[in-house]
Amino acid sequence: MKKSHVKRSFLRTVAALMGIALLCSAIPGSMLVSAEAISVSVADQQLLKKLEEELSVLKDNRTFAQQSYEEAVAEYDAAQLDYVKAYDAKRALDAEIAALEKEIDATNLLLTTYNEALTYYTDAIEEKKTEIDERYAMFLERIRISYEDSFSSYLEIILSSDSFSDLLYRVDVVASLLDYDKRVLSALDTAKKELVVMQTEYQSLQFKAQETLRSLTEQMPLLEQKRSENAELLAGLDVRLEEALRDVALSEELRQELENAYVTKKDELDQAEAEVEEKIRIAQEEAARKAKEEAERKAREEAERKAREEAEKKAREEEEKKKQEGEGQTTEEPVETETQPIPDEAPTEEPQQPATPVVTGVFGWPTELSYKRITSYFGWRTDPITGKPAFHNGIDIPCAYGSSICAVDGGTVIISEDHYSYGNYIVIDHGNGLSTLYAHNTTNLVSVGAVVSKGQRIAAAGSSGYSTGNHCHFSVRVDGSPVDPMKYITVPN
Repeated sequence: MKKSHVKRSFLRTVAALMGIALLCSAIPGSMLVSAEAISVSVADQQLLKKLEEELSVLKDNRTFAQQSYEEAVAEYDAAQLDYVKAYDAKRALDAEIAALEKEIDATNLLLTTYNEALTYYTDAIEEKKTEIDERYAMFLERIRISYEDSFSSYLEIILSSDSFSDLLYRVDVVASLLDYDKRVLSALDTAKKELVVMQTEYQSLQFKAQETLRSLTEQMPLLEQKRSENAELLAGLDVRLEEALRDVALSEELRQELENAYVTKKDELDQAEAEVEEKIRIAQEEAARKAKEEAERKAREEAERKAREEAEKKAREEEEKKKQEGEGQTTEEPVETETQPIPDEAPTEEPQQPATPVVTGVFGWPTELSYKRITSYFGWRTDPITGKPAFHNGIDIPCAYGSSICAVDGGTVIISEDHYSYGNYIVIDHGNGLSTLYAHNTTNLVSVGAVVSKGQRIAAAGSSGYSTGNHCHFSVRVDGSPVDPMKYITVPN
């Protein structure tokens, strides 16, 4: 990865963060649920939406920064490997050149030895030639003398002997002199021939050594060229390594900055979620309070109605009794019009009340019965998004996209909206501080204030919000605090 790559990553991050403000400012008011309906203000909704968008962008950029960092490390490792290979090649070249230089030096030394030997043999041959020439001249002179006066000379030697034995001795001496001359000349000739042979052999060795030296000398420029190219390659790899190392440092710095920003934003979201959860609890309490007041109002109205009916009945009986006593008339059925209730007090004139939820007190299953596998239970776990420990306030049930999400019991819908983490979610109040939450829906099918019955389809399953796949996140709350849902529901057979 080059520096320009890191720069593009940084610019992309900055541009994405700058775009958040525009994106958040463009959120239509129609997407936010009424504050009167769920006791969560428009400002709270906008804040959550803004934090959600910022976290989403930071998540994407954190992933991108991680990829960039890994690419930078891979590039650095590749550059380091190339450098090691080039350095090994340099060492091999250096060794090859050193060996070649030693071979050239040895060949030069051998040539020097050959040259010295050839000089010696040339001088020796010349000496032998001179000696042969001298001996040959002496031999010729002796032959000449012997030829010119051989008889008298040799006869004198023979006849000057004192005895017969001395005669024989002198004859042998003469014969030995003649033989010695012949052997000296033959030995000198043989030595000369041997020297010529040795000279020829050394000339051959000298020629071979010269050829070897020429071949070795021709290799040297090629090796020097390779060494020069290797030096240039190493210099380039040095620069590449430095750049790769800088890219790794920049990528790590950027990755750490984005990681810190992501963690900070996640903490803000967690805090915002906690505030919303608190408002949900307050909304539940308010709904319970209103339900109680409504029940008390109905009880009072029922009591007042019964009291009026009792008073009217007594009044009619009293009036009938007086008529019978005062007029002496026989008892007859009263006229129908006289028994009708006062129009203003007729039950048909009373305002119509909303349907009352039928709460069985026994929870059913929140999805279609064919989906009964639980992939994540209530309690601490490794968050699938951040990879860090996090508390899971419900259970996760994988189910097909668009499949039915059902109310586990009768109740009143107190929240139906979109949340940065839950996605589309619904909260149903079942009375007595008990409520259930259904999250990550693709579509909510009921609105705030709706009265639902047990098993009613309230949403279509999906993967909205922070989710890694289609599933239903089901949570149970008592007085607003999450509790283990497995204490209230049973996995279907």
